Amino acid sequence: NVLNSDVLFHQTKPTWTDSSTCVAFSPDGNRIASAGEDRCIRLRNAYTAEVLNMAEMRHSGSVEFVTFSRDGKRIASGGGDDHIRIWDAETGDHVLNFPRGHSGVVRCGSYSPDGSNIVTGSQDGTLIMWNASSGKRILKAPIVAHRNFVVAIAFAPSGNQFASIGYEDRMVRFWNDKGEL
Repeated sequence: NVLNSDVLFHQTKPTWTDSSTCVAFSPDGNRIASAGEDRCIRLRNAYTAEVLNMAEMRHSGSVEFVTFSRDGKRIASGGGDDHIRIWDAETGDHVLNFPRGHSGVVRCGSYSPDGSNIVTGSQDGTLIMWNASSGKRILKAPIVAHRNFVVAIAFAPSGNQFASIGYEDRMVRFWNDKGEL
């Protein structure tokens, strides 16, 4: 397991050059998803950096975030095309397209610890909580969270709370699972 060894960082040191602007490890540490301005998500072997042979995972705009579900079976991504997409992490097949919800670039996203929900943050300063299986909104309206870009989201291990960070206001805000401060 890469996360429990020095193999990746001290022996093989795999590197690559492309237009990546975001990266995520699979929960088991064996794969790395990266994506960026070229609109493609690449899944790599974490030990060798070899691109794994699978279906093309692509957005119509830059990809701003990639994240694995906690069980490692799905990858969520979002970006400059204002869409959130779900991919099969084994095959690369497109599984689900969420309806457009944000009015700006989708900058970040995170699965809840149980994998049932995804919260995304946008350049428009809003957060949306989605059902990860259906792509439907859990809350009726987006949460107006920050003055502009939401740059990061993280769930508490319990899953009943998450935090967001705004770019301009530089505030870390905490939300419950109903979208309340």
